[in-house]
Amino acid sequence: MLTVFVALYLSLGYPDSVPAVTEVTASTSDMSVGYLHWSKLHRKPGSPPSHLKLLMPAIELYDPDGHPLYFGAGDATTNATYLDKLTSASLGALAKHPPLSDKPSLRETIEMYPALRAEEATLTSGGRFTLVVRTYPNWKQALPQGEAVKRLTDRLPKLHIREIIINLNPG
Repeated sequence: MLTVFVALYLSLGYPDSVPAVTEVTASTSDMSVGYLHWSKLHRKPGSPPSHLKLLMPAIELYDPDGHPLYFGAGDATTNATYLDKLTSASLGALAKHPPLSDKPSLRETIEMYPALRAEEATLTSGGRFTLVVRTYPNWKQALPQGEAVKRLTDRLPKLHIREIIINLNPG
């Protein structure tokens, strides 16, 4: 079974009623179909269809309004370095950057996974930064990112981080 961790990290506090860790299961086809649907909706008029290529592992950082600020894919070491440097101060500085126009919003990313849709209101509320981490934890090439995710998880109390784990199965 393939497993992808998607961790949503919030830079501000969150209500005690919201669990620190949410875990769901989704199929790899859910992820692929979701991204394909999004890419078709956002293709520029008159441009030819493109092939969908989802590089793993990947991290995606969203501002408090759910706009994408950073996307790193395909290089676990670069992603690990980015995660290790993530602090409340760096999140504040990133909020001043213009959003990426060619990546899905947080809401669109959540909608790609049927298992997360029921929690969309909770996951997009509170005006918090969100970091989505996708990785195959048992994949040798993803080990640096997986270790960085564990180190970041250890900082949960300090950063008030919320983690969402999506376990992908091949179905």
